[in-house]
Amino acid sequence: MGLVDYQPGTSYLHMMDPRVKIFALLFLSVVVFIVQSIFVVVVMCVLFSILWSLAQLSWKSWWGFAKVVLSIMLLIIVLQILFYGDNSTAHFMFGLQIPTTSGFMPGYGLKWEGLEFGILLTIRFLSLILLLPMVVKTTSINQMSMGMVRLGLPYKIAYMTTTSLNIIPTFQEEIHVIMDAQKLRGMTVFEDGKKIEKFLAYPALVVPMVIGAMRRAQQMGVAMDTRAFGCYKQRTYIEDIKMKPSDWAFMAASAALGTFLILLNSWMPQSIVNMIFHS
Repeated sequence: MGLVDYQPGTSYLHMMDPRVKIFALLFLSVVVFIVQSIFVVVVMCVLFSILWSLAQLSWKSWWGFAKVVLSIMLLIIVLQILFYGDNSTAHFMFGLQIPTTSGFMPGYGLKWEGLEFGILLTIRFLSLILLLPMVVKTTSINQMSMGMVRLGLPYKIAYMTTTSLNIIPTFQEEIHVIMDAQKLRGMTVFEDGKKIEKFLAYPALVVPMVIGAMRRAQQMGVAMDTRAFGCYKQRTYIEDIKMKPSDWAFMAASAALGTFLILLNSWMPQSIVNMIFHS
Protein backbone atom coordinates (compact mmCIF):
# COMPACT_ATOMS: atom_id res chain seq x y z
CA MET A 1 0.00 0.00 0.00
CA GLY A 2 1.35 3.40 -1.02
CA LEU A 3 1.78 6.51 1.04
CA VAL A 4 -1.26 8.33 -0.40
CA ASP A 5 -3.63 5.37 -0.81
CA TYR A 6 -6.89 5.57 1.11
CA GLN A 7 -6.78 3.03 3.92
CA PRO A 8 -10.26 2.09 5.21
CA GLY A 9 -10.62 1.99 8.96
CA THR A 10 -12.75 2.79 11.97
CA SER A 11 -10.44 5.12 13.86
CA TYR A 12 -11.45 8.55 15.12
CA LEU A 13 -9.68 10.23 12.19
CA HIS A 14 -11.47 8.01 9.67
CA MET A 15 -14.87 9.01 11.08
CA MET A 16 -14.03 12.73 11.23
CA ASP A 17 -15.65 15.28 8.94
CA PRO A 18 -13.32 15.89 5.94
CA ARG A 19 -13.67 19.67 6.36
CA VAL A 20 -12.08 19.44 9.78
CA LYS A 21 -9.16 17.41 8.45
CA ILE A 22 -8.61 19.84 5.57
CA PHE A 23 -8.66 22.79 7.98
CA ALA A 24 -6.22 21.08 10.36
CA LEU A 25 -3.93 20.14 7.46
CA LEU A 26 -3.75 23.69 6.08
CA PHE A 27 -3.47 25.44 9.46
CA LEU A 28 -0.88 23.12 11.01
CA SER A 29 1.17 23.08 7.77
CA VAL A 30 1.44 26.86 8.00
CA VAL A 31 2.43 26.57 11.66
CA VAL A 32 5.19 24.08 10.76
CA PHE A 33 6.83 26.73 8.56
CA ILE A 34 6.15 29.66 10.90
CA VAL A 35 7.94 28.24 13.93
CA GLN A 36 11.72 28.66 13.97
CA SER A 37 12.56 26.85 17.20
CA ILE A 38 13.81 23.33 16.65
CA PHE A 39 12.27 22.32 20.01
CA VAL A 40 8.77 23.27 18.82
CA VAL A 41 9.16 21.51 15.46
CA VAL A 42 10.24 18.33 17.27
CA VAL A 43 7.14 18.57 19.48
CA MET A 44 4.93 18.87 16.38
CA CYS A 45 6.62 15.88 14.75
CA VAL A 46 6.04 13.78 17.89
CA LEU A 47 2.37 14.83 18.06
CA PHE A 48 1.82 13.93 14.41
CA SER A 49 3.48 10.56 15.03
CA ILE A 50 1.05 9.89 17.88
CA LEU A 51 -1.91 10.79 15.64
CA TRP A 52 -0.53 8.49 12.93
CA SER A 53 -0.46 5.59 15.40
CA LEU A 54 -3.94 6.39 16.72
CA ALA A 55 -5.24 6.31 13.14
CA GLN A 56 -3.87 2.74 12.89
CA LEU A 57 -1.88 3.54 9.75
CA SER A 58 1.07 1.53 8.47
CA TRP A 59 4.51 2.80 9.46
CA LYS A 60 6.08 0.60 6.78
CA SER A 61 4.65 2.63 3.88
CA TRP A 62 5.64 5.88 5.60
CA TRP A 63 9.20 4.76 6.28
CA GLY A 64 9.68 3.69 2.66
CA PHE A 65 9.00 7.27 1.53
CA ALA A 66 10.77 8.85 4.51
CA LYS A 67 14.03 7.12 3.55
CA VAL A 68 13.95 8.91 0.18
CA VAL A 69 13.26 12.24 1.88
CA LEU A 70 16.05 11.69 4.40
CA SER A 71 18.56 10.90 1.66
CA ILE A 72 17.69 14.19 -0.07
CA MET A 73 17.72 16.12 3.20
CA LEU A 74 21.17 14.71 4.01
CA LEU A 75 22.52 16.46 0.92
CA ILE A 76 20.73 19.67 1.93
CA ILE A 77 22.24 19.46 5.43
CA VAL A 78 25.75 19.16 3.93
CA LEU A 79 25.12 22.21 1.73
CA GLN A 80 23.75 24.17 4.68
CA ILE A 81 26.80 23.30 6.79
CA LEU A 82 29.07 24.66 4.08
CA PHE A 83 27.22 27.74 2.87
CA TYR A 84 24.62 28.80 5.45
CA GLY A 85 24.59 32.28 6.99
CA ASP A 86 27.07 35.07 7.42
CA ASN A 87 30.66 33.92 7.76
CA SER A 88 31.56 36.90 9.94
CA THR A 89 29.20 35.78 12.72
CA ALA A 90 29.21 32.00 12.16
CA HIS A 91 30.56 29.44 14.61
CA PHE A 92 32.76 27.02 12.70
CA MET A 93 33.11 23.34 13.55
CA PHE A 94 36.56 22.56 14.90
CA GLY A 95 37.58 26.08 13.87
CA LEU A 96 37.66 25.07 10.20
CA GLN A 97 37.31 28.09 7.97
CA ILE A 98 38.63 28.24 4.42
CA PRO A 99 39.54 31.81 3.45
CA THR A 100 39.17 32.92 -0.16
CA THR A 101 40.01 36.09 -2.01
CA SER A 102 36.73 36.16 -3.89
CA GLY A 103 34.29 38.90 -2.99
CA PHE A 104 31.42 36.54 -3.67
CA MET A 105 32.49 34.20 -0.87
CA PRO A 106 34.82 35.82 1.69
CA GLY A 107 35.29 32.53 3.51
CA TYR A 108 33.47 29.29 4.11
CA GLY A 109 33.72 26.28 6.32
CA LEU A 110 31.73 23.85 8.44
CA LYS A 111 29.16 25.93 10.32
CA TRP A 112 27.21 24.81 13.38
CA GLU A 113 24.38 27.17 12.34
CA GLY A 114 24.12 25.36 9.00
CA LEU A 115 23.85 21.98 10.73
CA GLU A 116 21.12 23.31 13.00
CA PHE A 117 19.14 24.84 10.11
CA GLY A 118 19.50 21.66 8.03
CA ILE A 119 18.14 19.56 10.92
CA LEU A 120 15.27 22.05 11.32
CA LEU A 121 14.36 21.68 7.62
CA THR A 122 14.55 17.89 7.88
CA ILE A 123 12.19 17.70 10.87
CA ARG A 124 9.82 20.10 9.11
CA PHE A 125 9.61 17.85 6.05
CA LEU A 126 9.20 14.74 8.21
CA SER A 127 6.31 16.49 9.98
CA LEU A 128 4.66 17.35 6.66
CA ILE A 129 5.00 13.82 5.26
CA LEU A 130 3.27 12.63 8.42
CA LEU A 131 0.48 15.22 8.27
CA LEU A 132 -0.49 15.17 4.58
CA PRO A 133 -0.60 11.37 4.07
CA MET A 134 -2.44 11.01 7.39
CA VAL A 135 -5.30 13.14 6.00
CA VAL A 136 -5.29 11.45 2.59
CA LYS A 137 -5.10 7.88 3.96
CA THR A 138 -8.04 8.43 6.33
CA THR A 139 -10.30 10.22 3.83
CA SER A 140 -11.87 8.63 0.77
CA ILE A 141 -11.77 10.44 -2.56
CA ASN A 142 -15.52 11.13 -2.45
CA GLN A 143 -15.31 12.54 1.07
CA MET A 144 -12.30 14.69 0.20
CA SER A 145 -14.06 16.13 -2.84
CA MET A 146 -17.25 16.78 -0.90
CA GLY A 147 -15.33 18.43 1.92
CA MET A 148 -13.62 20.82 -0.49
CA VAL A 149 -16.94 21.72 -2.12
CA ARG A 150 -18.60 22.31 1.26
CA LEU A 151 -15.72 24.64 2.14
CA GLY A 152 -16.61 26.76 -0.88
CA LEU A 153 -14.18 25.41 -3.47
CA PRO A 154 -15.69 25.03 -6.98
CA TYR A 155 -16.41 21.37 -7.62
CA LYS A 156 -14.35 21.42 -10.83
CA ILE A 157 -11.22 22.35 -8.84
CA ALA A 158 -12.14 19.88 -6.10
CA TYR A 159 -12.45 17.12 -8.69
CA MET A 160 -9.10 17.97 -10.27
CA THR A 161 -7.41 17.97 -6.85
CA THR A 162 -8.82 14.62 -5.76
CA THR A 163 -8.12 13.09 -9.19
CA SER A 164 -4.48 14.16 -8.88
CA LEU A 165 -4.25 12.40 -5.51
CA ASN A 166 -6.00 9.32 -6.83
CA ILE A 167 -3.78 8.99 -9.89
CA ILE A 168 -0.61 8.43 -7.82
CA PRO A 169 -1.62 4.96 -6.53
CA THR A 170 -2.97 4.21 -10.02
CA PHE A 171 0.49 4.89 -11.47
CA GLN A 172 2.05 2.69 -8.79
CA GLU A 173 -0.23 -0.21 -9.69
CA GLU A 174 0.45 0.28 -13.40
CA ILE A 175 4.21 0.23 -12.84
CA HIS A 176 3.90 -3.15 -11.10
CA VAL A 177 1.78 -4.47 -13.98
CA ILE A 178 4.34 -3.25 -16.55
CA MET A 179 7.22 -4.77 -14.56
CA ASP A 180 5.40 -8.13 -14.41
CA ALA A 181 4.78 -7.95 -18.16
CA GLN A 182 8.47 -7.24 -18.80
CA LYS A 183 9.45 -10.20 -16.59
CA LEU A 184 7.24 -12.48 -18.68
CA ARG A 185 9.22 -11.30 -21.70
CA GLY A 186 12.45 -12.33 -19.98
CA MET A 187 13.50 -8.88 -18.70
CA THR A 188 14.85 -9.48 -15.17
CA VAL A 189 17.16 -6.48 -14.95
CA PHE A 190 15.02 -4.82 -12.25
CA GLU A 191 15.58 -7.81 -9.95
CA ASP A 192 19.18 -8.88 -10.47
CA GLY A 193 20.69 -6.15 -12.65
CA LYS A 194 23.27 -3.56 -11.68
CA LYS A 195 22.28 0.02 -10.91
CA ILE A 196 23.44 1.34 -14.28
CA GLU A 197 21.54 -1.46 -16.04
CA LYS A 198 18.39 -0.62 -14.09
CA PHE A 199 18.78 3.05 -14.99
CA LEU A 200 19.16 2.25 -18.69
CA ALA A 201 16.13 -0.03 -18.55
CA TYR A 202 13.77 2.61 -17.10
CA PRO A 203 12.46 3.69 -20.55
CA ALA A 204 10.88 0.23 -20.78
CA LEU A 205 8.76 1.28 -17.78
CA VAL A 206 8.28 4.98 -18.44
CA VAL A 207 7.16 4.80 -22.08
CA PRO A 208 4.26 2.33 -21.50
CA MET A 209 3.25 4.24 -18.37
CA VAL A 210 3.09 7.58 -20.24
CA ILE A 211 1.12 6.02 -23.09
CA GLY A 212 -1.27 4.43 -20.60
CA ALA A 213 -1.69 7.76 -18.78
CA MET A 214 -2.54 9.56 -22.03
CA ARG A 215 -5.04 6.87 -22.95
CA ARG A 216 -6.63 7.02 -19.49
CA ALA A 217 -6.85 10.82 -19.59
CA GLN A 218 -8.62 10.64 -22.97
CA GLN A 219 -11.09 8.05 -21.67
CA MET A 220 -11.75 10.12 -18.56
CA GLY A 221 -12.38 13.23 -20.64
CA VAL A 222 -14.90 11.37 -22.83
CA ALA A 223 -16.65 9.98 -19.73
CA MET A 224 -16.88 13.47 -18.17
CA ASP A 225 -18.29 14.97 -21.38
CA THR A 226 -20.82 12.15 -21.61
CA ARG A 227 -22.04 12.95 -18.09
CA ALA A 228 -22.16 16.71 -18.84
CA PHE A 229 -19.54 17.49 -16.22
CA GLY A 230 -19.28 21.23 -15.60
CA CYS A 231 -22.57 22.23 -17.21
CA TYR A 232 -24.12 23.25 -13.89
CA LYS A 233 -22.79 25.53 -11.19
CA GLN A 234 -23.91 23.19 -8.43
CA ARG A 235 -24.04 19.42 -8.29
CA THR A 236 -25.76 16.89 -6.07
CA TYR A 237 -24.30 14.06 -4.00
CA ILE A 238 -25.70 10.71 -2.93
CA GLU A 239 -24.42 11.24 0.61
CA ASP A 240 -23.99 14.40 2.63
CA ILE A 241 -21.63 15.32 5.48
CA LYS A 242 -22.58 16.97 8.75
CA MET A 243 -20.39 18.36 11.51
CA LYS A 244 -20.63 16.47 14.79
CA PRO A 245 -19.76 17.87 18.24
CA SER A 246 -16.55 15.83 18.19
CA ASP A 247 -15.61 17.45 14.86
CA TRP A 248 -16.08 20.95 16.27
CA ALA A 249 -14.02 19.93 19.31
CA PHE A 250 -11.13 18.65 17.15
CA MET A 251 -11.19 21.80 15.02
CA ALA A 252 -11.02 23.97 18.14
CA ALA A 253 -8.23 21.80 19.55
CA SER A 254 -6.23 22.10 16.28
CA ALA A 255 -6.59 25.89 16.30
CA ALA A 256 -5.65 26.06 19.98
CA LEU A 257 -2.65 23.75 19.47
CA GLY A 258 -1.35 25.76 16.53
CA THR A 259 -1.74 29.05 18.41
CA PHE A 260 -0.01 27.60 21.48
CA LEU A 261 2.91 26.33 19.40
CA ILE A 262 3.34 29.76 17.79
CA LEU A 263 3.40 31.37 21.25
CA LEU A 264 5.76 28.67 22.52
CA ASN A 265 8.02 29.39 19.58
CA SER A 266 8.32 33.03 20.70
CA TRP A 267 9.29 31.93 24.21
CA MET A 268 11.78 29.21 23.28
CA PRO A 269 15.33 29.98 22.13
CA GLN A 270 15.46 30.29 18.34
CA SER A 271 18.97 28.89 18.04
CA ILE A 272 20.60 26.16 20.11
CA VAL A 273 24.00 27.15 18.70
CA ASN A 274 23.72 30.75 19.92
CA MET A 275 22.43 29.53 23.27
CA ILE A 276 25.48 27.27 23.68
CA PHE A 277 28.15 29.67 22.47
CA HIS A 278 26.73 32.76 24.21
CA SER A 279 25.88 31.14 27.53
